[in-house]
Amino acid sequence: VRKGAVIDATAAAILSDRGYDVGVKVLGRSDGEKIAYAGAGGSEEHHLIYNEISTCLKGTFAELEVDPKAEIISKFASGKPAAIRYENADGVRFAVYPIVAKPIDETTFFRNYNRQKEMYDNAEWIGGKPLDAKIIGHPDVYVMTGRDEAGEVAVGIYNLFADSIDEPVVELPGEPCEIRFVGTSGRVEGNLVYLS
Repeated sequence: VRKGAVIDATAAAILSDRGYDVGVKVLGRSDGEKIAYAGAGGSEEHHLIYNEISTCLKGTFAELEVDPKAEIISKFASGKPAAIRYENADGVRFAVYPIVAKPIDETTFFRNYNRQKEMYDNAEWIGGKPLDAKIIGHPDVYVMTGRDEAGEVAVGIYNLFADSIDEPVVELPGEPCEIRFVGTSGRVEGNLVYLS
């Protein structure tokens, strides 16, 4: 936690109780409701940093009191925060979501294109550097990377959606010097790798 984190309402409450300044105070939670203040699934969320609207929302949310120094990067149609960025006095950065995270079948909060971009952006903002690899436009595709002592990066891609992806595009922070494909083929154009 000393390096920052992306956290949900439960983690925010636990960390706050332990004395960490995460930028929010969790005031309450509506366990009996699927949506505490955003309405039924299909309520709108305005992603302020992209000026785009998402409508696929379902989940259990906590009421948050947001520190005035925090940046609200996304709001529900009600005006309440849906995503917050905060850097505390120690320089530790947090991205806070008011959702009470649960298994994927109980929420659609993280299953949308804007949220995927937001999560990548938050990870880069917290870490202070670009990620080793990312895939935009497929919210159920997960990327795992590993770096060895020589600085070589291995990228694993996991599609957890039923539909296949014809040509996923992996975005790298720069043009690779060399690339080797395992179990697939592809081509490189600048910092983009097109898999086939």
